[in-house]
Amino acid sequence: FQMTGGTSKLLDFLIAGSLAGTVAALALCPLEAARIRLVSNPKYAKGLFDAIPKMVTERGVFSVLFAGLPAQMAKQVPYT
Repeated sequence: FQMTGGTSKLLDFLIAGSLAGTVAALALCPLEAARIRLVSNPKYAKGLFDAIPKMVTERGVFSVLFAGLPAQMAKQVPYT
């Protein structure tokens, strides 16, 4: 599989790492939001998977769960 026609393996690795970091950030962002909510208020919910639906019903999907996505991607993508 050659993404750039085989001219630059470094570019292939940079693209693959950036995509992997983006997917990881998208998958982890809702869990991080729920974890932070539970750390700041332990009585908010019983656990992560109880907190996520409660957060979505209160404020909506994107405003709560993905609010920290730009910061998380700025942190994650350079390391992958």
